[in-house]
Amino acid sequence: MKKTLRTIGVFALCIIGACIIIFIIGWIVDLGAQQQIKKESEKSLILIKKYMNEPANNAWDYYKHVIEDMKSRKFDFAVTQYIEQEIELSPEVEVALAAYPDVVEFVRQGNMQPNCRIPIDYEEGALAKLPEYIHLSSAAKLISGQALAALEQNALDRALDRHILGLLFAKRILNGSPILINYMVSLVMIGVQLRTLEIALAHDAYETDNLESLEAILALYEKDMPSLLTSLELEQASMTVTVARWPVGNPLFTNIGVLQNNVFENFAERLICWRSVFSPRNSMLKAIRYSNTMFASARQSAAGKQGIDEDLAVLAALEKSDPDDYARKNISFALYMPNFRGMFARKLKQQARIRMVLCAVLLRIHAHRFGNFPEILDAFDPAVTCDPFTNETWEYVIQDRGITLQSPGFDRNYGTDDDLELILHRE
Repeated sequence: MKKTLRTIGVFALCIIGACIIIFIIGWIVDLGAQQQIKKESEKSLILIKKYMNEPANNAWDYYKHVIEDMKSRKFDFAVTQYIEQEIELSPEVEVALAAYPDVVEFVRQGNMQPNCRIPIDYEEGALAKLPEYIHLSSAAKLISGQALAALEQNALDRALDRHILGLLFAKRILNGSPILINYMVSLVMIGVQLRTLEIALAHDAYETDNLESLEAILALYEKDMPSLLTSLELEQASMTVTVARWPVGNPLFTNIGVLQNNVFENFAERLICWRSVFSPRNSMLKAIRYSNTMFASARQSAAGKQGIDEDLAVLAALEKSDPDDYARKNISFALYMPNFRGMFARKLKQQARIRMVLCAVLLRIHAHRFGNFPEILDAFDPAVTCDPFTNETWEYVIQDRGITLQSPGFDRNYGTDDDLELILHRE
């Protein structure tokens, strides 16, 4: 019995000794890695400071009032249902669309300003306080709903005004600050505007001069969208600054909410990072440097490209780096690197919709001028008729009821939720 207890005791001491050694080795490596992270943080701040200035004549001086006004009362879900064509225009919907009389004017004044920079304290890193973007999205729905209601009332000038207003609003927010949350919200805002534009085009609601105004806006829209890569780089820079501020004594994964702050989970954190000599800081340092190399390669691959072509080149370069394989080897990279494929898919879908809507505008103009839709799309600029996902002309189907533009979408397979389709009815 004594021999068994002695064996257990020796084994326990060995385990405790091994744990202590792991803690000591990991702590020492942490100290060295943290110094390197601070150096990386200094480089990150140089990138971040490019977006810290608050210029004069800033559109945000007006857009911030949009947020305050939208916060003042609960946004009526009936507006969303109306935009999605789940309900018809009714007195209830009209009341909801008129509930924020100052929002349109604030947006209009903001759109007229030469600059737009969202004032965020980027030096706070990932902990920086962000605006309440959800209210901007609600404002976009409000404007889009007003456009649709105006079309039903045959008030074409007011409808066109709201459509252009909403498109420019979303674009200014998109260009305001290249951070991921800002980017994703802006894409939602763009999608809301495109939704009602697609409805208008489907039913030939606009006259030729209205369509020509839309053509002028949409023709530059895709090219002026900033690269998603910049947002990824800034997200990485923000995380680097944040990690550099955390004392070495603070467990890394506890700070980002993955583990609880207790001795057992702190030890588990070090065991998980065995590839980095039991050092979460070293693991994060490796992830930062890997990301920097990956982004630099992607930027080089996309040099000289614009719009969808730029994003497709960036995505191809990022996937060539095989981040999934690296994420399996480095838990820090897996935890903080966002799902960039999903983000690129959302952005590319909206960009493709913009191009498809522009093509539909040109088709409607052609039908107004010549009495019918063209037999083929060859008469139009290939930059408009090219499906970015297949690199071929949109699927163009002519039927008695009208014409249909189709794309398999990001997954390049027809018959999935990813498909894009726009039907233009013969009126």
